[in-house]
Amino acid sequence: MNGLPNLQRKSEKEVLFHRVLFLHGLFLGPISPGPICRGPISPATFKLDTVDIEGKNDLLNPVQYKAVESITKTIVCASDREPKVALLQSPPGTGKSHVIVELISRMLYTHYEKTNKYPRILVCAPSNNAVDEIAARLMHVRDARKSNYHIVRVGVTTSMHPSVAKISLEELIKKHQQTIMETKESPESCKLRTLTEEHSLLKKNKTCLIASIDAANKNGQSDEARMYARKLEQLEGQIEGVDRSLNECMKNHYNYFNTERMRSAFKKDVISGSQVIFSTLNSCRSREMENLFVQNRRGTAFLCCIIDEASQCTEPESLTPLVFGISKLVLIGDPDQLPATVTSPYAARNRFDQSLFNRFYSSRLSTNSEDEEGVLMLDTQYRMAAKC
Repeated sequence: MNGLPNLQRKSEKEVLFHRVLFLHGLFLGPISPGPICRGPISPATFKLDTVDIEGKNDLLNPVQYKAVESITKTIVCASDREPKVALLQSPPGTGKSHVIVELISRMLYTHYEKTNKYPRILVCAPSNNAVDEIAARLMHVRDARKSNYHIVRVGVTTSMHPSVAKISLEELIKKHQQTIMETKESPESCKLRTLTEEHSLLKKNKTCLIASIDAANKNGQSDEARMYARKLEQLEGQIEGVDRSLNECMKNHYNYFNTERMRSAFKKDVISGSQVIFSTLNSCRSREMENLFVQNRRGTAFLCCIIDEASQCTEPESLTPLVFGISKLVLIGDPDQLPATVTSPYAARNRFDQSLFNRFYSSRLSTNSEDEEGVLMLDTQYRMAAKC
């Protein structure tokens, strides 16, 4: 490849740093200058803080608990400009999704205890299924613990699992729009209140007339019953007329808050007001996300980015979130699983089929020892039956 220097003569660190810049520039455009991209990537980037694990955790086994606490302490306590990459090897059946949810929760609360405010965390994966699995679990945990942080799922709503539909960007925009419509004024607001009051009064009168008809019939007063029936018929005509006016007024009131400009503002409100943003890697760089966190970014937009199935996506995909100036990455995957599919033999020969996780992994020592810069590994199997 003409644009790619001879990487065989470079160290692994130089290869990593070069590919971060080269691949993103080639496939996705210039990357936002963040600490991870300024290089070189040193062993300190992978160094995780040590933690003293005492007692028993009811939600996690000791290895899971150590991983959550170590990564949380490293990410939350490091300065905004200090690059950090945490690697978590998670073979199938070792409770990966459960650990990710607890990791997100722990980061949120640890940061809140430290700063009195929640951070913003970006959670990505190459597939919708992987993203939705974590999002659904986090929703359940948040509601069960009565937490007040906000979650949004960015992407194409029709591609999402029904279990996360209520936190999709489109659904949250509708909810936000409904709240705005009920609390904000439009040119139709005064007329809308008048018609609503009139409609309510007419409905009360209708109830009274029906009661009068029933009483007259019960007492054998047929003339009075017919008189009330004629009044009821006239009243129902009035109600129909007010209903039409009210519906038209409501439509105009809704349209006032349904312009492209207003919808764009609602999207901005929903995304910027969310502490956990879920998206596939291909969708995370949407127009709304880029407007908020690239073009108008002030400071560090995200505490970190967590990428699940990181060993099953290509390097360019893994690099996409770095456009937001992210300085902390948590990559979760398993190098023994099938890699991303690359159909081009030319790309495969140039190792574009290798994931960023696997490239980082190959340069570290897989270990649970906190005295070495390695890969934390989940080792307790919950899904498969033990071999005899």
